[in-house]
Amino acid sequence: TDDGIQHLIVLPLEKRLGANETLFEKHIDNLMLQLLQNQYGVDLGNKMTRLAQEQEVKRGETHDSRSSNKQQEQTHLHSSVKFYNSTPPALTKLGECCLARHLMDDYRLIESMLGKEKERTSNSVMDPLHGSHPVVQKACSWGDEQQQQSCRGDLASMLMRRAKLLDESKGSCSAILPAGEVL
Repeated sequence: TDDGIQHLIVLPLEKRLGANETLFEKHIDNLMLQLLQNQYGVDLGNKMTRLAQEQEVKRGETHDSRSSNKQQEQTHLHSSVKFYNSTPPALTKLGECCLARHLMDDYRLIESMLGKEKERTSNSVMDPLHGSHPVVQKACSWGDEQQQQSCRGDLASMLMRRAKLLDESKGSCSAILPAGEVL
């Protein structure tokens, strides 16, 4: 548009509910394919992507091997709990709730990215971010229909995972968490 933002693309990083892995690398691959197809046409874009994948296989650099190497490296770097451990402690349930409430506008923006009213989560506990740019509603409108559904599904999963924490109508964080979960 004339007032600044022309394109906004979402690449969800967080795991979907019930999933063992993020789809981030799959989103990156799909985005790369989309950009190549837009720039060079569908046939040439597909061919370029296929050649890049073949080169990865020849070098033994698949996504699985890269992620397992990173995990091994992180385990090695963080294997000492007593010394040199830079991994911060996990948040308590109360801390997680307070953080979610602090980031409420960010979650409203994610709700806005889901698009039209009918496409948003049916169990939404909050309204979309008021006054957000119209391009925000198109954040998942890249790639094929399957990619768009995957993007919206990942965003909706983030919201559903925190729905209980973001529902201010239930009271404060200490009120919505069972006594055993507060600490």
